[in-house]
Amino acid sequence: MRTEPRGAPRQRRGGDSGRIGPGTRHHGAHRNLAWALYLLGRRFDEADQEIRQVTEAYRRRFGPDHPTALSAQQLHSRTRAELGHVEAGAELMTDVVARRENSLGPDHPFMVAGRELLSAFTSGRWRPPGAEG
Repeated sequence: MRTEPRGAPRQRRGGDSGRIGPGTRHHGAHRNLAWALYLLGRRFDEADQEIRQVTEAYRRRFGPDHPTALSAQQLHSRTRAELGHVEAGAELMTDVVARRENSLGPDHPFMVAGRELLSAFTSGRWRPPGAEG
């Protein structure tokens, strides 16, 4: 880490510490990691922990209605359901659908996909990626 002339730690622009949290510039990388852990690695506990942190950081940074925050929350709903907490996943998706409908309207493709996922959760039709039948 570079230091200022008097030895004080140099702050990154925007107060970024390099960790998930306020001011971070690494949200996208952490979201991609969570998606890879979920979809490719099927390491659901790790994906859930990662996407929970990303979702919280996006909500703090951009607000709860921002499309990026809602996308992360949708992935978080999937990890919750994958871990057997389908009701928790449905609660998260209910919030996503309501917020997206207010900002995007009922016919937007993200709205349609969100409603379909929520319907799958609440009807018992939901199956994780790669699941048989």
